[in-house]
Amino acid sequence: VVSGSALAVHTTVAELCSVFAKAEHDVRAADALLKETTRRLDAAFLRGGSGGTGGTQIADLSVHLSTRRNETRVEHIIREMRQRAWRAVVERLELRRMMSIERWKSLDKQLDEDDWPELTPENLGPFAGQFERALPEMREEAVLEVFNWLRPWRDEYKTNDRFVIGPKLVITSAVGRSWGSGRFDIRDHSQQQFIALENVLNGLDGKGSIAKGYYSDLSMALRESPSGTGETPLFKFRAFKNGNLHLTMKRPDLVSELNKIAGGKNLRPSTARAA
Repeated sequence: VVSGSALAVHTTVAELCSVFAKAEHDVRAADALLKETTRRLDAAFLRGGSGGTGGTQIADLSVHLSTRRNETRVEHIIREMRQRAWRAVVERLELRRMMSIERWKSLDKQLDEDDWPELTPENLGPFAGQFERALPEMREEAVLEVFNWLRPWRDEYKTNDRFVIGPKLVITSAVGRSWGSGRFDIRDHSQQQFIALENVLNGLDGKGSIAKGYYSDLSMALRESPSGTGETPLFKFRAFKNGNLHLTMKRPDLVSELNKIAGGKNLRPSTARAA
């Protein structure tokens, strides 16, 4: 059974599956009607294959095989419907907000490439259940991933520390100018990282993963700022033309907890700790 907390939808799993089953039935019925229409037209106009059309069909509507694989057009349509429906279910499960970036990339690739089973409660329940059971592990992965992303491997900027996330950070190559407004925005390759960062901090604050879209609060605030400076509940920020984003953490208690969980000062070499 898929829990209500995991499946953030207004309709139940059974209702979603019922709607899809009805749509699949209707598509097959429409395909059958198209084929019958083609047959009647050919019978009337071609008279056994003769006539002005050179023997070709009057209405070539649904008889071709898919160019991708050996399947009829209706099977191709239904397969793509099913794939997109599963992706929509994944979005309703809000898995992207709970997963580490790497785990999400893996699932995203699977959604694009794999054939998916029938959309039924019997298939949906175990699918959602595996992620609910893995939730603690996924949260830990996200914490470690965010920690390693924010912990630079070079000491180029004095605000950055290779072993501990500090109160101020410089995120390189993080921002660019929007073509439309000319204002700063988070670059596409960094969007998921900032969503993960906000989700981890909000989770440590006991609020859960509260991001509700593909863009972080930081990204939205940056878009609204003519100067590239501003703040959110978690950060103060300043964007620069060289692509760098300067962040000041407004919740040092959450940053401290992140350092503690992910390893923090324990990652320092012994000589550095002694110093």
